[in-house]
Amino acid sequence: MQPQQNLITASVGNTNTAVRTVVHTLSFSGIRYNDIDVDLTDLSHIEDSRNFRLLGLLGTNLFADFHGK
Repeated sequence: MQPQQNLITASVGNTNTAVRTVVHTLSFSGIRYNDIDVDLTDLSHIEDSRNFRLLGLLGTNLFADFHGK
């Protein structure tokens, strides 16, 4: 898949470029995804403005099939 670039505006006021690509395997807490489309962008402006390390953001669409018990 050819990376696709899109302009985005962050809530802290910066504009960055997002690159769309595919992650072949993503797993955490016993949850596993294969071959998912993702958007990559530099999150350092959020880290700097909030003064904490941000490893990434997961969109709600990843959890759309989960239901509370």
